[in-house]
Amino acid sequence: MAQWKPPMPAGVMVVATFINALSITEALLDCSADAWVAGEPSRVPFLTAYLEWKSFRPIFHPLLACLAPLLPILIVLLIKDALSSMLGWQRASVARHLADLLSAAALCALLFSLALIVEPQERALSRICGGRRGRAAAAACDEGLARLSRQHALVLGLKLLLFACDLTKFNSAQQAEEKRQKGVGGSHTREQQ
Repeated sequence: MAQWKPPMPAGVMVVATFINALSITEALLDCSADAWVAGEPSRVPFLTAYLEWKSFRPIFHPLLACLAPLLPILIVLLIKDALSSMLGWQRASVARHLADLLSAAALCALLFSLALIVEPQERALSRICGGRRGRAAAAACDEGLARLSRQHALVLGLKLLLFACDLTKFNSAQQAEEKRQKGVGGSHTREQQ
């Protein structure tokens, strides 16, 4: 019979919470900037300045550079957990299995979205909105901002999903322990009868 998945250690949860907090804060800043600029042409210079600042982020970039080497390890661990859920290599609650599958899918979708959609759209929008301000440029800027706002909202949703999955993995340990104790207690009771 397959063994139970080990619980997420408290130390790992602390690190995951820290990374999730940084990540969600960044996504909230993006969504806030989009919402503040939307529909107000006089605020477009703020957007171009924000996107320029975002590409250099003096404190975030060194911090992310320190965390980046851990990303391949995280991806491998998430895929291993997802495979063990799909193939039944380990036992866990339905919520834990679902969290393992969703976290692997959400991280892959997040990385794909950030690298191939959001970053190029931000660079293009900064160029379009930072240039001349004719009618055509204003329309292109508004259209680009609407697309980017949807992508930023998607990124925020994926980051919140990853945090929810981490919480589920951490909290499922107690449920798994209760099931293990019931299983042991149940077989012990049958032997006594």
